[in-house]
Amino acid sequence: MNKKRILWITERYPPLTGGMSASCERQVYELRKRGYIIDVVLFLPSETKYNIEVFTRDNGNDFQVFYKNSFGNATQLAWAEILLQKEEYNIVLGFGINMPSYIATTFAKWLKIPSVISCRGNDFDRDLFEPKRAYFVDKAISNADLIIAVSKEKVEKIKSLYPNKKVEFSPNGIDVEHWDLFADELDKINNIKNELTDNGKRRVIGIFGELKFKKRIQMFLSVLRESGLINNVSLLIVGKMNTKLTLIVQDANLTPFVKHLSFKNRDDLPVYYGVCDYIAMPSLIEGFPNVLLEAMATSCIPIVSTAGAMDDIIENGKSGFTFAVEDRVEALQAIEAALNLSDKELISMKNEVKKRIKDNFTISKEIDMLEEFLGQ
Repeated sequence: MNKKRILWITERYPPLTGGMSASCERQVYELRKRGYIIDVVLFLPSETKYNIEVFTRDNGNDFQVFYKNSFGNATQLAWAEILLQKEEYNIVLGFGINMPSYIATTFAKWLKIPSVISCRGNDFDRDLFEPKRAYFVDKAISNADLIIAVSKEKVEKIKSLYPNKKVEFSPNGIDVEHWDLFADELDKINNIKNELTDNGKRRVIGIFGELKFKKRIQMFLSVLRESGLINNVSLLIVGKMNTKLTLIVQDANLTPFVKHLSFKNRDDLPVYYGVCDYIAMPSLIEGFPNVLLEAMATSCIPIVSTAGAMDDIIENGKSGFTFAVEDRVEALQAIEAALNLSDKELISMKNEVKKRIKDNFTISKEIDMLEEFLGQ
């Protein structure tokens, strides 16, 4: 059977970094490996360029469309380039449910072929209520032949607003083996952990990523202090903090035991995940966070809100602890339950956490499901 040729529209793809870019690259790479021919059109803001650069890949091309002020002109430039390719596409896919999906569904109508749009999380939660972006979200969903979303929560929200549209759950996956720890990494982990825990007197809670308001770290730290257990833990923060959070973390009266590191190379992360007994993600909104899968693959026990797909990933009380978004009472209960695990219970849950990812959220399962949707 001949594989489909897909026109893939996005604003998040390498050379850009971040969770959405990583997910986009992973899906394109894995589908190309399975024989799909994918032409990726990436829109990139630029102060100096206003052109298209084409990079030939195995099973497809990457088009980088640079623009400074007018997204509209850049879109017309992309459309002209697509026509010049004289390729017969089977599907147009929009990765990100805002402008990329608006462009994807429009191009699909012009090409008279089906469109699939991929809701990643923040693109829907945030942009639906942004006056300048809500129109594009609405038009994209209205014109799409199939909508896939990374969380069941997003599926239900979209279905409730667009009851006649076909919406499917399409979770992320990771390469679980990449996060297996090697002997030299275990030595590094033990050294860092002894430093953080005063040779085992405290447990370690990890906090990773770009810690914007939506991550709600300040709320989590406030509840942690209320629990009376803050002196029983050390915090390992890996990522970028805003000014207010930095001041809180630097105040020993508020957070007595803390180590902050700037962003680390992805290949260094297994060590820092491995140091942690828990990972905290008390987010206000989320998609399907890669960082959570990665941390769980190294046996970090989650203490997280139910935002986005986190409630789909974790079985509360079995493979981590969840609490309703912004619910301080439930957050306190989750923190207490996690930190009061006995050493034996801690080890047992760590094993269950890793098994949860290995059994349910692999790249193979992610791409199998994506192939099934593309086949529709």
